[in-house]
Amino acid sequence: MNTYAYNNNAMTNLWNYLQGLSLSATDSRWLADHLIQNADKQEKEYQQVSAKDLYGIWGDDGINADDAVAELKEMRSFNHKSIQL
Repeated sequence: MNTYAYNNNAMTNLWNYLQGLSLSATDSRWLADHLIQNADKQEKEYQQVSAKDLYGIWGDDGINADDAVAELKEMRSFNHKSIQL
């Protein structure tokens, strides 16, 4: 079973369980508020990082972009061996 189907099934089971409870309006609002607070907390923890936030992060290593590209090209190696058939 893939993750989406598993999560969807789990959420459906949870929803069915919650509907089976005899919650008062106050209890339902309490539960909803706590779920929303938890979701808000998780969203803040997992905010997407923009590339703009990372601009210049390696700027203190003393190498310019052209030298970095040249170094990367030098490090690439292709070991093609001929195979006799």
